[in-house]
Amino acid sequence: MRHYRNMRMKVAMSRVLFYVTASVVPFMPRSSAGQFSTPQKPYVQQSLPEYGTSFRVYSHLVVVDIVVLDKGGQPVNNLDRSQFEITENGVIQKIAAFDPPSAHQMPVGKTDHLLVQSSEDLDKIGDAPVDILVLDELNNSFGDAAYGREQMIGFLKKQPNVLPIATQLISVGESNFKVLHDYTQSREQLLKCAEAHFPRIPVKQLDSTNLLVETLGVLSQIAESTRGTRGRKNILWIGTGYPAVNVMNLSNSAEEPLEEAIHRVTRRMLDARVSLTLIDPQGVVASPKGGENQGSIDDNIEGISNVTGPYTGPIDFATFATATGGEILAGRNDVDLEIGRGVDRSRVYYTAAYIPTSPDSSTAPYRKIRVRLRDRSLRVLARDGYFLGEETPDPPPTPAQPLPAQLKFDMLSAAKTRLPYNGIGVHASRTAGGFTLSVPRNQLTWTYPAANSRYAELTVIAAIFNAPGKLLSSIEMEIKRTAQTSIDPKLPSQMSLEFPLSLPPSTARVRFVVRDTGSGAMGTADWQP
Repeated sequence: MRHYRNMRMKVAMSRVLFYVTASVVPFMPRSSAGQFSTPQKPYVQQSLPEYGTSFRVYSHLVVVDIVVLDKGGQPVNNLDRSQFEITENGVIQKIAAFDPPSAHQMPVGKTDHLLVQSSEDLDKIGDAPVDILVLDELNNSFGDAAYGREQMIGFLKKQPNVLPIATQLISVGESNFKVLHDYTQSREQLLKCAEAHFPRIPVKQLDSTNLLVETLGVLSQIAESTRGTRGRKNILWIGTGYPAVNVMNLSNSAEEPLEEAIHRVTRRMLDARVSLTLIDPQGVVASPKGGENQGSIDDNIEGISNVTGPYTGPIDFATFATATGGEILAGRNDVDLEIGRGVDRSRVYYTAAYIPTSPDSSTAPYRKIRVRLRDRSLRVLARDGYFLGEETPDPPPTPAQPLPAQLKFDMLSAAKTRLPYNGIGVHASRTAGGFTLSVPRNQLTWTYPAANSRYAELTVIAAIFNAPGKLLSSIEMEIKRTAQTSIDPKLPSQMSLEFPLSLPPSTARVRFVVRDTGSGAMGTADWQP
């Protein structure tokens, strides 16, 4: 991918292998109302080694977030489980767990002060959703980007001092992905950052395929960075997104990697419960493939393939919106009201979960989901379906083998941005010889190679920056570490990783990226002297 090839980053890399003796205790997943905090993938099978009794864990529930709108486009919040019917590939599914919108509210008594001032505070809000406002300066003209910024400022000025939902502000430009402000409920902080930010005129004219690749990279980063956030994540994308790409015009060598990338990004967004709402600042009516017409439910998205999912024919940005349960808001000049409309709709949603009746991936790799309501006058916004199976994490590097290309892209992307990743909790502290990184043991994937033993593998990258934000030269290294210990109830919940690292005198910031090999989840920690 062009974005990956243009990266010129010198980083310190370390592979860390932990080997811990333990008794094997079968884990049986369960779900109950109000407990949809971990994104669930359907039917992940695990087997224990030959030394003991093998068992299979058929996890997980398929989780579907559902927004219900009345004829006037207002959210409906008073329905119960009996009003919903979910089908997968036309087969009715039994709803195993159900949450009404009240289960996703901010903690009681916490709506009148700043409960969230950074991503570190997200654990305080339980299953409440979060909003991510994205200013698209990559795919839009300078005029449209400037108008979108102006309208977003107008939207923020109309909000209360304490926002009802934690909100993050991001801008996406030409090779310039910035976190303008981390999650906060402070209207004034977001407003100050938005007013201080001005769109840039693009230097290069990228074609539609390269714009698609750049935009996919942003969506992937947002999805990966939010894996540890418990509630739904609502991206409100202020811009048109990349222009449509007709895969029929691409060569086979270009088409296959592109389709793989699209499937990978879609899977990551759905696994992380990320929805995308597209807000068009041009005032031109878009042609939604779902969204506004989902009240009729039946076959309202045509051309869906059991193999490719909702990506047949020209691939446009609107497809990601309807595929993830978002919508397209367009055709109005008062974009500030459209932003408010998207925010209001996204915060009121139901969550339903079911165990698929058939896990067989040979018949239909893409499983199409339909949500029906007894009251057909109501409209539904929900994910279109999912690709069976899960993304296979790349193996960690070895001294003789560098990072695989996709793994390197993902980790360097996380290192380069200031976007906080919370798939794994990471804390960095300075030591005489470098740093100590702390990660929660229960957030790691453990493998059982033999009786009474287990191990977890992590890949770590450290990137060193100076005050202007330039990446400084650093040492690249591969380190394999092993540790053994008995399972003890008094064992610390945090696991410490010693990371030797010498810092240049001009160091202003060090970012650590830690990735769990088993799950692919990543976490970041930033250290400043």
